Amino acid sequence: MNTYLCKQCGKEVQIGEWPFCGHGTPNGNLHDFRAYTDFNISDKPVEITSLAQKQRLLRPHWKDDYMVHVLPRDMPDSHYRELNDRRAERAEAARKGNQ
Repeated sequence: MNTYLCKQCGKEVQIGEWPFCGHGTPNGNLHDFRAYTDFNISDKPVEITSLAQKQRLLRPHWKDDYMVHVLPRDMPDSHYRELNDRRAERAEAARKGNQ
């Protein structure tokens, strides 16, 4: 059997349909993309209006003879500062331990 009944609405859900009410397709977010402003993707805020634009901005590119790899950041800058501080402390402790 390749179908099952949704417990919320009783609809018969087929393979490939999203298993939650609303019953869109799994890639439905491609059609419902909402524009937003990304503050971490560039030196200045960028208005992202489509998924293709976001993918284009995240693609590695050359800048001043260096390859730039943009990583999407979901956390605030303070998280990454604290992470780098912890890494530096561990590296310092490892250096002191080797002496």
